[in-house]
Amino acid sequence: MKKHFYLLALLAGLITLNSCKKDTIETPFDDVFYKPYTTGIIKFQYQTPTIINGVSKSKDTVVNFTSIGDNPAEKDDYGYSKPSVPWVLLHRLNPEDYQNRGIIFFVGTDLNSLTFPYKFKKGDSKNAQINYVLGVRPFYDTNGNLIYGTNTYAAGTYSDNFELTVLSRVNNRLQGIFSGSIKNQDGLIINIAKGLFDIEIVDK
Repeated sequence: MKKHFYLLALLAGLITLNSCKKDTIETPFDDVFYKPYTTGIIKFQYQTPTIINGVSKSKDTVVNFTSIGDNPAEKDDYGYSKPSVPWVLLHRLNPEDYQNRGIIFFVGTDLNSLTFPYKFKKGDSKNAQINYVLGVRPFYDTNGNLIYGTNTYAAGTYSDNFELTVLSRVNNRLQGIFSGSIKNQDGLIINIAKGLFDIEIVDK
């Protein structure tokens, strides 16, 4: 009887201990704004086709752009606001490959005049645009010569299926989210499920 009671008590103790144990929780994609980034970040996720065991499927691809290059003198060129134009540029590179980069820019936009959160509206001259550069690609010019240029996927809030919201600007750290379809010169489309940026900017 004592042995039976002891086993029951041990089992109850293990259940209690296990219930108190904290599970490892993966940080949600969008929940990254809590920590400052040394050089800032442009990050987004989309699906690319792949073949698994002979079957065509899609897989999530996440890209992070965190570099501002190697030249400290160019630091301010990778995140700035120009109220006099008005124009805003957010630019980050792949630290492993500088030809792979993400660029977000706001046309006709003075950050000092916005109330946050601010969502860019379709058809408004004040608009947000994105360029996602995947290195270079070969193509033929109008004379039939083979040349190389950037393989750029692009879209904007003015007329494309692309949305961007600036969430906040605190201590000149500009934070926001974006999503939508971006297209390259060949008409190939990437559908961004969710994207974010968190970049310190300077006024020029």
